[in-house]
Amino acid sequence: PVIIFQSGYSLSLSHFFKRFGKILTFAFLGTFITTMFIGLSLYGISEAGLIGGLKFNLAESLAFAALISAIDPVATLCTFGCLKVEPTLAITVMGESVINDAVSLALYRAFEGFVINGVGDNLSLAILKQVGLFFYLITVSTILGILVGLLCTFQIKIVSQRMGMNVQATVILLWSYVAFAAAESARCSGIIASVVCGIIMNHFCKKNLSKEQKAYVNKVLLMVASFSDMCIFYLAGISIAFYIKQADYELLFWMIPLCLAGRALNIFPLSFLLNRTDPHDKISSKEQVVMWHAGLRGAIAFSISLHFPNNQEEDGRQALREPVIDTTSMIILLSVFLLGGTTKPLLAKMEIPTGVTDDHSRHKEAVREAVGGSRWKRSLRKLDKQLMQKLLVKEKFRNRQSTITDTSDPERGGAPALEERMRKKDEEDREWA
Repeated sequence: PVIIFQSGYSLSLSHFFKRFGKILTFAFLGTFITTMFIGLSLYGISEAGLIGGLKFNLAESLAFAALISAIDPVATLCTFGCLKVEPTLAITVMGESVINDAVSLALYRAFEGFVINGVGDNLSLAILKQVGLFFYLITVSTILGILVGLLCTFQIKIVSQRMGMNVQATVILLWSYVAFAAAESARCSGIIASVVCGIIMNHFCKKNLSKEQKAYVNKVLLMVASFSDMCIFYLAGISIAFYIKQADYELLFWMIPLCLAGRALNIFPLSFLLNRTDPHDKISSKEQVVMWHAGLRGAIAFSISLHFPNNQEEDGRQALREPVIDTTSMIILLSVFLLGGTTKPLLAKMEIPTGVTDDHSRHKEAVREAVGGSRWKRSLRKLDKQLMQKLLVKEKFRNRQSTITDTSDPERGGAPALEERMRKKDEEDREWA
């Protein structure tokens, strides 16, 4: 849980909301396209007898496709964070990978229901039931994540002055597990609840912490998340080294090009459509190549594969759990080494800026685009300023620079005053560091 929570807690919200619509499009529609392409292709290959003795029915093919479509946010964050990729592109890839995990899990849960319970006599009713389950998982998990995030923020607001930094970091870490446990207890998605909880606490809870407290909590969460991700990658490596008795190379041979092609069908067509609808913030062809290349598989895909249904022997077929785990482990290994290892030369080839510092001018531009434009963004900003900030943020911190700030507010001096405040904030951050 802490892996996905830390991803939401560390997001740059100004850049995130600047491309919020695009991120949701890639995460929801793109993940669905990838899953359907891989699943239907795998089913056709299985029916043609091209993967040896393994036999996937349609539901099993789609369930495997859903779990293998999960992009690892921590691997992506580490790669792009170390290279300091241009912030807007980095947050687009990062935001998509975070939400993609939640959508992949929800799709997997829906298709897993078909594998375990079967279709039954009424196909239309069964499909409608699983579609309803998908939206139930997304909605209830999101609500639980919001509630837990607000509760944690309120607690930090009330008692943070009586806490040391170690206690504050521990409390925030434990609340991330509360969000996960609450959603799982309701038979929903703990991953969705964790990432939503992280985003809510990113926006509200951080405002109740001093500069030193923020830095300390960020480091603790990053350390625990990195350790957790390392443990899962270690398990994947152990699985490859010791537990793969006879690798299904035929299945692996087909899954690698299917994953690459499915990622391409996600990124390139949707980018074309998004560029047509929003010509002022286009995703360049070089950025699209980098986004396609950033589809690293990792901890989430491996974790889900461990729970793949293993009831095929009842139909006289070979059990699929072990081949699915083995193939997932190999794909993780290959994607991390091949895609992750070639990220830096690809960025240089595509002439994508690296070593970029997210200074106050870049942040100011992202803030303006995030709060401007659509009516629903202005409505959310008004609700945040007039109600939520008063309830959840201490009064002495309330007037500090918000993550998403209305640069046209005349009472605060407008854009020139914002630029000056952000310049001073950067100087203070450098001095403290």
